[in-house]
Amino acid sequence: CCQERSWLAGQQPHLVEYVPQAVPFKTLVQWPPYFNHPFYSILPILAYPAFVFYDLLAGFNAPPAYVMSARETKKNFPQLEAPLYSAVYCEAMHNDARTGTAIALTAAMKGATIANYVEMTGFVHGGPDGATATGVTCVDKLTGEQFVVKAKAIVLATGPFLDSVRRMEDPGADKAVAAAAGCHIVLPGYFTPGGMGFCELRNSRGATMYFLPWLGNTVVGSTDKKCDATSSPHVTEDEIQYLVNEAASCLSSDIRLRRSDVISAWQGWRPLYRDPNAPPDAPVSRHHAIGHDEHTGVSFICGGKWSTYRAMAEELIDKVVAFKGAPLAHAKPCVSKEIKLLGGDGFHSLLHVQLVQAYNVSTEVAKHLCHAYGTAAFHVCELAQPSLSGARLQRTVSRAGVPTDGGGHMGRRISPSYPYIEAEVLYACRHELAVSVKDMLTTRMRLAFLNSEAAKQAIPRVAALMAEELGWSSAEKARQIKVAQEYIGEFGGPVADKRGATLKAATFTDLHDIFLSVDKANAGYLDEKQLGEAAAKLGFPFRSDEHRRIKFKEADRSENGKLSEAEFIEWWNGRNSEKSRLALHKTVMLDAASEVAIDKSNASAK
Repeated sequence: CCQERSWLAGQQPHLVEYVPQAVPFKTLVQWPPYFNHPFYSILPILAYPAFVFYDLLAGFNAPPAYVMSARETKKNFPQLEAPLYSAVYCEAMHNDARTGTAIALTAAMKGATIANYVEMTGFVHGGPDGATATGVTCVDKLTGEQFVVKAKAIVLATGPFLDSVRRMEDPGADKAVAAAAGCHIVLPGYFTPGGMGFCELRNSRGATMYFLPWLGNTVVGSTDKKCDATSSPHVTEDEIQYLVNEAASCLSSDIRLRRSDVISAWQGWRPLYRDPNAPPDAPVSRHHAIGHDEHTGVSFICGGKWSTYRAMAEELIDKVVAFKGAPLAHAKPCVSKEIKLLGGDGFHSLLHVQLVQAYNVSTEVAKHLCHAYGTAAFHVCELAQPSLSGARLQRTVSRAGVPTDGGGHMGRRISPSYPYIEAEVLYACRHELAVSVKDMLTTRMRLAFLNSEAAKQAIPRVAALMAEELGWSSAEKARQIKVAQEYIGEFGGPVADKRGATLKAATFTDLHDIFLSVDKANAGYLDEKQLGEAAAKLGFPFRSDEHRRIKFKEADRSENGKLSEAEFIEWWNGRNSEKSRLALHKTVMLDAASEVAIDKSNASAK
């Protein structure tokens, strides 16, 4: 894993870069211990040596681990409360959508046939006994055309959906995948200043929280939850609020996290492998597994992680060649370790400067294009239009004729706050098989994952560009807009949808703001009617006037008919909310000590 990570960062620097991650500690001995195991109580002492060993495993190719003092930690992370010191290591980070696209396009350049929006619907059988899988049946999801693809070897590499595809052939096949969903909320970039992430291994409630800088924003997540995989990014409001509350508990009182700070929320799945022959309560594996069906000749792979994708592919093909024997005897040794993905040839760290000088794009846009497309960014810029209205690009110059403008750059932005430009839409249509507005804003660009509202606002303009480029009719354009709006609408955002929510607990800042908004007279307290208004604003209105009266009496500890802000916050985030939080934590979060464990019912399912 560590060596492949080093290969990725070294061979594909246009897609992968190292980002420092700090792990702050407040004491040298932690109790209750991290991960609920006594050994990890001394992790604050062992963390730095462990990170150095991690660097050793990677051949010291990454920037080295180091220690930050309390003063340095507070300087880099003013939002943290009284750290003793921090151990810092560097981890590889990428935009997985761009990496996946680059892999597919590079494979096509090397002779592979790839297809977009084609679904496998079944197997074709032949051979001496009629049981060998000799091909697959497919349907073109855009045209409805059905066809057959014949092959000497068939490999199922379908991630968390592997079991459903295997059961096309064998309805009784045992589960080989335990899908684990990771829920994430996206916050403004100022929560990870300086491009450095941090991890709170155990917050005040025992949860592990990650704050990671990503594409200019901050991604916050915790451990995974047990969940069957779907194609939807939807995260429930309870899950969003849970992450907001847990994240807020990691921060000092100088920076208050509000529910409205969430600018996007989504989930994705890891296809964790489980041995079908293992006991139902056995833990699943983070490593990949490769298998073959001796009866049908079909191979499959599941599990693994992004950092080992190339090694997984090499091992897979080697094993398939050995499994198939003579039909694939012509196969040559793997050469993928020497191949740069599309955009990698000629890339260097100052490429963005060349873009600025050659095309007058802004520095922000140039850096984005370089790390999204590598040297292919020059092709994107060739399609760029002036960002100002009018055919001629306007620039301001000094008396000596030197350009001094801070604007007037090439490249019309799709969203004012993000570096995505319209030329990327044209490029994706012409060179990256993009055929839908939904995909353009999610898997070609990551705008929906960064800011769901900005992505929604961009839909009409992106649809207009694609309609002109791909020759859509007005009906097709309208259909594309509707599909994109529905899909991107499944992402979370700054406006909470409390329908069906059960977790009532909110952050101190949100409750403080609600209190002030209801207490319009600045009296410093709420009466019974105002409590009803506050509950409605928080998304949990009382069922009746009698219900409101009972709850007001419960909250009014001083029994004076006046609910102070402290009483209001204590009651709202009180006993009932804590029970809901603990129930949600138990339901959706995997145990910290065995993060990838699965429940017995899922493990024994056929």
